Amino acid sequence: MEHNEFLDRYNAGTLIVHVDKKAAGHRLQSLLPRAIRLKQANRRAIGFLGLIVGIALFFFTQWWMAAMGLLASWTFLVYVQKATTSGVLDAALKDPTVYNTALEAGVLKISDKS
Repeated sequence: MEHNEFLDRYNAGTLIVHVDKKAAGHRLQSLLPRAIRLKQANRRAIGFLGLIVGIALFFFTQWWMAAMGLLASWTFLVYVQKATTSGVLDAALKDPTVYNTALEAGVLKISDKS
């Protein structure tokens, strides 16, 4: 499916588009706009820093405070992964190169809504 047809059918709501969460941020990293790449990198760094702080809290505070910190960091990292998929979909809608590369890499999977 060509990019123009994809745009028309996506905007009409006749397609189901699935973005592979695990591959979205890694395989297309070099093609995504700089603002999206920086946002993803910053969010991941904050999430991993939160995990490190949560582990360190086990040594200095009560266990339940550390567990809450780890849970918050885990939840944030899940949010980051979902935000990455929407960033890839937005980039694919705007740029035919990202769209074609995502299709070839298997990051985007498109099916008809029926």
